[in-house]
Amino acid sequence: MQEQTQKSGFMNVAACVFAYAVGVCVRASILGAGERMPGINGAYSPVQVRSLLEKGALGLPDYPLMFAIHAGLAATVHKVTGLALESSIVLAVKLCMALLPPLTVIPVFILTRRWCDRAGSTPSRLPFVAATMASVGAPFVLMTGNFDKNALALVWLAALLLALHTYMERRSVANLAMTTVFLVLLGLTHIGTFTTGLLLWICVITIYIMQPAGPPLRATIPAVAVSILAVALAECLVFWKFDPARIGRFLNALTNPLGFLTTHSAATPPMQFTPLGVLLLAIHLGGLGGFAALVFRTVRKNRARLSSADIALICGSVITIVFITGPWIMNDASPRLIFIAVLPSIVVGMFAAIHHAPSRTRRILVAIGGVVLIVPGLSQGVFGGWRIMSDEAYAELKTSSAQISNPERTLVVAMHGMEWDAAWLLGTRVALPSALRASDWQKYDEVFYLTIKERLDPLGRFASARKRESDSARKNEDKFLVLGPFAKLPYVEIPAEAEVVHDGKYLQLARVKTPPQSLTAKS
Repeated sequence: MQEQTQKSGFMNVAACVFAYAVGVCVRASILGAGERMPGINGAYSPVQVRSLLEKGALGLPDYPLMFAIHAGLAATVHKVTGLALESSIVLAVKLCMALLPPLTVIPVFILTRRWCDRAGSTPSRLPFVAATMASVGAPFVLMTGNFDKNALALVWLAALLLALHTYMERRSVANLAMTTVFLVLLGLTHIGTFTTGLLLWICVITIYIMQPAGPPLRATIPAVAVSILAVALAECLVFWKFDPARIGRFLNALTNPLGFLTTHSAATPPMQFTPLGVLLLAIHLGGLGGFAALVFRTVRKNRARLSSADIALICGSVITIVFITGPWIMNDASPRLIFIAVLPSIVVGMFAAIHHAPSRTRRILVAIGGVVLIVPGLSQGVFGGWRIMSDEAYAELKTSSAQISNPERTLVVAMHGMEWDAAWLLGTRVALPSALRASDWQKYDEVFYLTIKERLDPLGRFASARKRESDSARKNEDKFLVLGPFAKLPYVEIPAEAEVVHDGKYLQLARVKTPPQSLTAKS
């Protein structure tokens, strides 16, 4: 018996390590394709880390934890290897992006393994499948270079799910402290995932207390109060020291929740969904109700043999998933919240598969889920991540730095994605056209508009600048950069009165001495 237990323990560790290693390899494949960072926000972290190392502060207000981790590793690499600072920063950021997000496999594997053992299906491969989904699922791999803070925060969210379940099964100060620690880490990493984690924590604890077998209120309320106080102090530190502007948005969310849920930020580009993107969103909303109904039915059917911790964690997670992905959230956070919801959905889905479906149906459902999540995620590693511009355009952007005489006093206006490459290569301040104000011309010595002549086809391949300029049939479409089959971003249009200082094969850089008429009219 002891030998069998040891063998089972070894297989569990091996399965977990393998799922983690696959996730690292897939991300390393995407990150290792050249010196550049992949994704639409790829250069954002290097820009923030460089500012943190050179000036001791973030270049833009933001949640600090991820950048502090990157900066610590970059400083170590720079000191130990003697690499140039910027090369050390890029290497450190890539290492963190490859090694940290796949750690979600550990809590997901442990939770699923725990439920399999209690359901009497010890040989089940479900824990490994669940861990692989969390490691190389398409949404998680797609975050590489696009939503990097989200990716790190999902590690804390997965750990919070496990810590909550552990605390509810074995109430102790240490286990409660662990749930608080992961909430604090979420509060230092990313606002959307922190909000999701806090909502999940509240829902789960509330359901747990309300059950007949739940703990007495006089023992629970002080513990909950201490946890809330610790989390509140961490958030106050972030608001005060790193992102004070977020206080206003936070208060606005509390006083006007409907307006907050439906208002788009001026700093967010007006991304438009293609018909296929709208169709997928409709399918998602339709499946959401069916998913919730299936899980609640599973809990009700198995209520007699489920622990209070199981019921609270699953029901609280479903309520959170429905709330953050429902059609009532119509602001620019909606796509990110859907991505965040995939992680608890995997945990909840595996719980339903273990406790509800017959073995044959279970295999079919898990196989479908695996194909939908894992195959696209692996394919991203095989074909590499996409970038906002070609290598040739990136090299041309480097050379255009000769036109910038005083980067610290210069503002470059570029489309979303390009602005971070411009900040990294040119060392300037950057802005999106949608966030530009007429007063910016008083804040900076010079203002430049940067636009790209390339376009991406639906498969993510770059069309030549010549083709884009000559194809009159695509004149209207050329106003947008197509991000695969799902969405598109508008190109930057250079004002007519601008002075073009660089007109290359791939890029155009123009100096704009006075605010365009569209901005002055708006003011």
